[in-house]
Amino acid sequence: ALAAPGRAQVTFAESAAEGVTIVDAVTGVGTSFSLVGSVGGSLTVQDGHVVTSPGAGLASLYAVSARGVEDFVLLEQPAPSGALRYRVQPIGTRALRQVGATLELLDAFGSPRVRVQPPYVIDAHGARHAADLAVG
Repeated sequence: ALAAPGRAQVTFAESAAEGVTIVDAVTGVGTSFSLVGSVGGSLTVQDGHVVTSPGAGLASLYAVSARGVEDFVLLEQPAPSGALRYRVQPIGTRALRQVGATLELLDAFGSPRVRVQPPYVIDAHGARHAADLAVG
C-alpha cells in the first residue's frame, strides 16, 4: 500500500495475526490488513525488512519506505485455494475504488490517498506473472 511520498505512517502489530497499518499522515486515510489464516507469529527485522511467520510453510516480508509498505509472501507450497486472502479494515476512508488492478482508498472529497498497487506473483523459476485483485 502506498501513500504520497513522505506521508505514510506504517505500524506493525506485535503478531502476524494482528497485521500492519498504513495511514496517510496528512489526511488520516489508511487501512489495517492481515493475511487471513495468520496465526500469532512474531515479528523480526532482517536486512531492514520486517519478517513474520504467519503460518506453517508461509513467511511474509514487508519492505517499508517513506511511501508505504510492500508485502511479499513466500509460500513453500501453492496456496490451497489458489489465492491469498487478506482481512482489510479501512481507517478514515470514505470509499474504496478499484481502477483496473489498483485499489484506491478515498478521502472525504473522493481523492485517492492510499493505493494498493497491482499484485503479482514470482514463480519458482523467477518469472513474474500478474495476479488478480478482488474486493468482496
